[in-house]
Amino acid sequence: LDKTPQKPQPQQPQASFRNNGVLGNVELFYEETRWDDFSNGKVLNVNTFEGHVWNVRVNNKLAYTWVISAQPLMQNYELTP
Repeated sequence: LDKTPQKPQPQQPQASFRNNGVLGNVELFYEETRWDDFSNGKVLNVNTFEGHVWNVRVNNKLAYTWVISAQPLMQNYELTP
């Protein structure tokens, strides 16, 4: 039986993205990959990792970029006009 202490696994950050009033064709992307429609009023919750880059495109133009940090484990991002 291996009694070597095991390193604790890092906890995975989660992010909550909320569109609070931005109109038009709004979409959330993980880096350059489309994740989901992100229309006004929508909330998207994702499991993610430190360093992940999330982009918001409005009418096919890059409008916002968020980079995930290690802490806090629950991160909230709000899109406002």
